[in-house]
Amino acid sequence: MRLKPRSKIVLSNYSLYYLLLITTYIVLIGVGLINHEMWRDELEAWLIARDSNSISELFSNLTFTGHPALWYLILYLLTRITHNPVAMQAAHFFIAVAVISLFVFSSPFNNLQKTLFCFSYFPLYEYGVISRSYSLGILLLFTFCILYCRKNQNCLYLSLALTLACQVSIYSLIISFFLALILLFETLYPQKAGLDSQRITIKSNVIAGFIVYLLGLLTGIMQIISARTALTQGELGVAINNTLQQENPNTLGIFHNFFKSYIASGLEFEKVINGIWRSYIPVPNAMSKSIWGTNFLTDNQQFYRIGSINSAPLVALFFSLALFILFTIIFSKQLRVLFIYVGGTLAIYAFGFIAKVPALRHNGHLFMLLIICCWLSCYYWQFNFQPTQQVQSQIVKFTPAKQKIILTIILFIQFYAGLKIYSLDIVKPFSNLKSVASFIKQNQLEGSIIVGTEDSLISPLSAWLDKEIYYPEINDFGTYTVWTPQSKRRNSNIDQPEIMSQIQQIRQETTQNIILVTSNRLLSATDAADLRLIASFEAQSLNYEEYFIYLVN
Repeated sequence: MRLKPRSKIVLSNYSLYYLLLITTYIVLIGVGLINHEMWRDELEAWLIARDSNSISELFSNLTFTGHPALWYLILYLLTRITHNPVAMQAAHFFIAVAVISLFVFSSPFNNLQKTLFCFSYFPLYEYGVISRSYSLGILLLFTFCILYCRKNQNCLYLSLALTLACQVSIYSLIISFFLALILLFETLYPQKAGLDSQRITIKSNVIAGFIVYLLGLLTGIMQIISARTALTQGELGVAINNTLQQENPNTLGIFHNFFKSYIASGLEFEKVINGIWRSYIPVPNAMSKSIWGTNFLTDNQQFYRIGSINSAPLVALFFSLALFILFTIIFSKQLRVLFIYVGGTLAIYAFGFIAKVPALRHNGHLFMLLIICCWLSCYYWQFNFQPTQQVQSQIVKFTPAKQKIILTIILFIQFYAGLKIYSLDIVKPFSNLKSVASFIKQNQLEGSIIVGTEDSLISPLSAWLDKEIYYPEINDFGTYTVWTPQSKRRNSNIDQPEIMSQIQQIRQETTQNIILVTSNRLLSATDAADLRLIASFEAQSLNYEEYFIYLVN
């Protein structure tokens, strides 16, 4: 009787552990999705896909979203089957599980790191329980890493993965760009990269692959630029316009007024410049009214103050720089990984600074970029791509073992943050709008005309009720919010008398019942239009929201 080689037995044990790990993740994600109430950013994408009558109309509706179309195309296909937004959660479930499966079975990390990553903040919650497009981008970038780490690469497959990543979000596009540059360098100069010239076996696929990626990159950029969110809606555009309106300003005056206008525009500098800290150490602030997306340090108003200045952002900035420098030193032995890490990090920072997108879901791509760089770094060390003695620095003392220790510490913190926010979402409602929709259905009010204000906060109600809502901000019926510069200006200035005037006009034109759903309690409502408050949903959620339902008598 021939015994099996010992290596196969070990592999089998690993496989059983990996299957158990993935099964546990599947259970947690399934429970999390069932108990998670989707909020406006999730349902906004669903509404755009649902209410587009064709692919061309879908692309037209995406003009001002700031996102490429791949996630919306998937949702478009789903909405041809059902109008129940739970289908979006089902699709996101399979994507999240695919991300973890690829990572567990194919990444070079040890079992402890794989376990911690599976239940860390971003894979478990931000890109797992919350159904957005970002997990799809991570799936494609991880697919690239797997294909890249094969002994024989197929440039066409690698380029296809990066091309699709360009169609998900600006962040996956940025990361894919630096990965593509490294792939191009290794393809054109394999000897300089220290690679076997025969590593890319199918030469005919090289040109085709890069043509495909170039087209995908340009397509993604065009979709993002067409949105014009960075310059027409972003705070940088406000600052530029205010500066250009000056009369004959000198050079110093231009810069002074530019930055003065830029700061006054409301850009949350702290969340942008502390992106690395918030991404690597995403422990929420339990004292915040809305705990989701917060950080125990940067959002802590009780931290040590220097006079009237809260020193927490300065401390977070110090740690952000320290972490960036630390990993820059670690990756300095591998110049290709260093290029991806430094270039990708600075590019994500630059976009966040310009477009005012400092939310944790955006900053999270800095952490995912770190994981990708560590993945490739482990690959180089394991497969004889170690630097020569001439390239090694005698000053740098960090080794892959120390890199592993530092990454494991970060993953432990991520693991704690992930389980904390996940458990809170199980016991607390994330968004109250699903409860609002349930109340309307239970009281048989879904046949009434529903007036909702503010439109961007009420629009998810349209997804749950599968009907149009009248928005006073646009003086018309609609579903999702159209974020044009013009509509954004209308949204911000409408007052209660104008809302009541529009309700009175609707009363004169219909015999249907009218209910008003607001994101703020109305003042002197009975004097304005004979309204009666019939339900209120106070802010008790992770995502600070409150809603009030009024019946028009």
